[in-house]
Amino acid sequence: IRACKERHSFMSTSDAFLRNHLVIGLIILALMLLSIINIFRIRSEKEKRAILAEKNEVLRLSKERFQTMVENSGAYIFLKDREGRFLHANKKFLDGIGLSIEKIRGKNNADFFSKEVAGRLDRNNSRIWADRVPHRNQIEYLAGKWFLESRFLVPDPESGTEALCIMSFDITALKEHEKKLSKAMEDAAAANQAKSEFLANMSHEI
Repeated sequence: IRACKERHSFMSTSDAFLRNHLVIGLIILALMLLSIINIFRIRSEKEKRAILAEKNEVLRLSKERFQTMVENSGAYIFLKDREGRFLHANKKFLDGIGLSIEKIRGKNNADFFSKEVAGRLDRNNSRIWADRVPHRNQIEYLAGKWFLESRFLVPDPESGTEALCIMSFDITALKEHEKKLSKAMEDAAAANQAKSEFLANMSHEI
């Protein structure tokens, strides 16, 4: 009986020992699995951050290139919202009117031009919003100067909607040259006509 009891006690102790070790083994296995999952998670997050950083860098370079082109295009470039308020403008435009972007943002044409001129410009802009078709190479006379203008809609990231982009080139010198050339051609034609009449008269008298 004593031997059976001792054997039973030994078996119970062995079962408890095995159970404890099994539990410990399962805990260790779980910890190992969690460590592996955490390693992959950290690696995945690092890869995501690296991809995001790369995309941000590409976006920054793209924005920088675009800004460089806008600032060195030789054109007056500015953006307006649907209500006709200024949103942004390049340096050439700001230098031309002698104001900073903070001074013009939120203002409209009526704040800078006469009622007649502002009304004409607003009508030109409204047509773009209405038919949503770009208007290119339109000649505009403004403040004693001639401009070649193009108007079209572009996405506006700041508002999440669209903005009206206006690109304007000062062609006053070209128009003046054209006027002088036209006058020279008229003078040449008149001189040629006078010469023809003179020769005709001389021929008649001879």
